[in-house]
Amino acid sequence: MRRANSLARGTLEQVSGHSDTFMRISSTQIWKLTDTPERNMLQLLMRTPALCSLVPRYSQDIPLSHWEGREPQEDSVCVELQDLTAGFGDSPCVMDIKVGIRTFLEDEVSNPKLRPDLLKKMDKLDPSAATAEEREHGGITKLRYMQFREQMSTSSNLGFRLEGLKVSLPGGERLEEGIPAKEALSRIRTDEGVMAHLRTFIQRDPHLKSKYLQRLRFVFETLWESDVFHSHQFINTSLLFVHDASTKEAGVWMIDFSKARPSSRKLTHTEPWQLGNQEDGYLHGLKNLIRIFEHV
Repeated sequence: MRRANSLARGTLEQVSGHSDTFMRISSTQIWKLTDTPERNMLQLLMRTPALCSLVPRYSQDIPLSHWEGREPQEDSVCVELQDLTAGFGDSPCVMDIKVGIRTFLEDEVSNPKLRPDLLKKMDKLDPSAATAEEREHGGITKLRYMQFREQMSTSSNLGFRLEGLKVSLPGGERLEEGIPAKEALSRIRTDEGVMAHLRTFIQRDPHLKSKYLQRLRFVFETLWESDVFHSHQFINTSLLFVHDASTKEAGVWMIDFSKARPSSRKLTHTEPWQLGNQEDGYLHGLKNLIRIFEHV
């Protein structure tokens, strides 16, 4: 029944690079190897009527003994989810956009220790980024490094960044020209750069633009009114865009909840982040994404 070489694996590998965490088990369902925080968030969202339509449908936990793929870790869980690419043809167009102004949890960057290894990593990415003081100290904190990484993309200013893109033409042929690799895609820093790739993704089709904008506005309004959303941090999560180039059917869903956590205070999802305030900038990013999509 389980098929490792599947549309689900192939498509998700092309946009996210993590094919060994997915298995397609039917024409409409996949198994995902994940962790307890993501499973718990999926269960919560399934219990929340206003939000359950925004995410892949969670069905059940699967025994790890049934899993085939990446070796499970001690904290791994396997969940059965809706295959979001089902119903969009044999070669769906897929785009992954990471939403929020940060992709790290606060407890990941609370250590003030200066680390020489992170200074070396920074130098490899941008030899001019480190200050004279940082070079004198011989290291940087993890917070400094993570914020530096966010500033290399549109995450820090727009509150989202492009993570992956797969475009198929109406006949099923995959478009290769003009589609950068994930690393290059995530380093785009301007509205214009984002806009150019959104145009490529929808192939300048006004019908697809309208459908995606309608869905994005619905997601924004639904989240804005949700108490559950405002009581959680949605860190390092993505929006998955899927459409069929032939039928023009399209959808958008929230995915990837391994770093979603309850918050100790009500969040705005729009205020700037400071260590301790737990803000993630999710609605700030979604608002900017809608604004840019309107000008595609």
